[in-house]
Amino acid sequence: MDDCSSRVDWNPVEVGQSHSQLAAVIAGFLFTGVVFLLGRPRPNTNDSYPYVLMIPSFFILLLDSFLFSVISGEQVCNRAWTETMIAAGLLGAGSLGIFGGLAWVVYNVRPGQREPLSIVLATSHLIAIVILLHLQTTTVYYLRDLYPDDGMPDWLTMTTWLITGCVLGLLIAASVLRWLRPHKRMQVHAAAYCALLYGISCSVAFSVLGGRPRAEWEPTPNWIAVTSVLLALTTSGVAVATQIAALPTTKSSSATRR
Repeated sequence: MDDCSSRVDWNPVEVGQSHSQLAAVIAGFLFTGVVFLLGRPRPNTNDSYPYVLMIPSFFILLLDSFLFSVISGEQVCNRAWTETMIAAGLLGAGSLGIFGGLAWVVYNVRPGQREPLSIVLATSHLIAIVILLHLQTTTVYYLRDLYPDDGMPDWLTMTTWLITGCVLGLLIAASVLRWLRPHKRMQVHAAAYCALLYGISCSVAFSVLGGRPRAEWEPTPNWIAVTSVLLALTTSGVAVATQIAALPTTKSSSATRR
């Protein structure tokens, strides 16, 4: 066995089981919430929006639970690390989708009441920032363990920070778009389909990269590191940005009451 604990700063195999359980627990609470919402009488105009956002989140959380359960049984350290990079953003994107659906529930049930909606919206933006920061931190640890003894290419480090800056700009643009477009049908559906595509792309990448034999991981080819980093940062960034753009606004909530 290629023991991660003996040569890396952070062991992805040891946390695989706990991450799998966490994603499964969140998915369970989400399923309960969706069932509860289905029993609500007198649906509103935007009543479908919580389901549209929550059901893809349920899918990617279940997928994330499965992927981390696979990681917990890994025997090759670099392969486990690469699989962790792919699965890392799914948990955050799924959690953000829950708060997006919750925002629309508050918007529909408490029209005109800005305080509870403002709290949910602020929490959603905070989750998006946390996702970006932790993905960047995970990427730094991943590359540091993959290229020990200062063997990490400078161009890869610069590319990582450049992509992080672009994703941050994308999040800001999505937040601005949320205020400029009060009609959210297109944004909500775009967020749902992006979440589904994000989950599918992670599943395919996990199978393709994780299916490579032990002999091809020592040393790990540069193209695998580049692929996993680009996939983790860009696809999760797009998924999170579309979810931010799909959030309601307190301005439109006040207008509804009037």
